[in-house]
Amino acid sequence: MSAVLFGASGLASVTAVTTLARRIYPPELWTPAIGLLTVAFGVGRSSARC
Repeated sequence: MSAVLFGASGLASVTAVTTLARRIYPPELWTPAIGLLTVAFGVGRSSARC
């Protein structure tokens, strides 16, 4: 059950980042915005574990 909840939280964050980028930026900037937000999220998560 723990693995399912952990995996679901990871998918929820990706969905949230994608939705945020699509609401804020025009379509031609979606790909770079989603990439940048995903990297920022990953760095934030990895630095929180140190």
